[in-house]
Amino acid sequence: HARIYSSDHQSQMIQKAETLCKTRGVRLIIIDSLMALLRAEYVGIGKLAPRQALLNNIIHTLSRIAETYNCAVLLTNQVAVKMMGMFSTNDAIGGNIVAHGCHFRVMFKTKGFSSNNSLKRRAVIVDAPDLPPEECEFFITSAGIADTDKVEIPESPGLEFEVETLYEEKDETPSNDSESASEQISLVSVKGIGNGTAEGLEALGIATINELVDADPDDLSAKLSGASTSKVLEWQKSAKGLLKT
Repeated sequence: HARIYSSDHQSQMIQKAETLCKTRGVRLIIIDSLMALLRAEYVGIGKLAPRQALLNNIIHTLSRIAETYNCAVLLTNQVAVKMMGMFSTNDAIGGNIVAHGCHFRVMFKTKGFSSNNSLKRRAVIVDAPDLPPEECEFFITSAGIADTDKVEIPESPGLEFEVETLYEEKDETPSNDSESASEQISLVSVKGIGNGTAEGLEALGIATINELVDADPDDLSAKLSGASTSKVLEWQKSAKGLLKT
């Protein structure tokens, strides 16, 4: 995840995304939103040509990344009111470049002016290479996306332990047999590490809590897919807490 602050920064992060697709096997890129920064920086009819040229370059780069690395690219876009005599309609920003560059275009609509009071939404297929124009209704509920607003979250069985105290750090001095005790603690006991991540760590030669604490965060995040430096630091902090118990 990265927060973008300018159109130049946006282009740079797209190049960074290509590197992640190549080195970490990323298969989904989401840009929210495609036109927000371009509209803010390129204002007026005189800036329309350079704005559309940059937009075309961005879409072309994303299309090349998607085809090269079999990666899905999801873009959100803004809409503008288009006046047609006495009537108006919503039209996507970006013009024909967006229309031709995006394979599937779906518009989401709300119900009436009091849309915030309704859970109902509509998804309309504006354009698709192999689908006819169609629309469907769905609801945004507390349980997620559903085809009805009468959805209840199923009750899940309670945990037999208190999460707050499971990883509680204590100020006690570790005993002399802390190393042997650490070997008995599984990596999945560390907060944030599941079975898949534990297998990845073991493949890198990290099989114990002590080895995880002694590992270099930057080096480990570069070798382990899906792990950032901040996430590794969180693991190490949790592992140190387990060693003190």
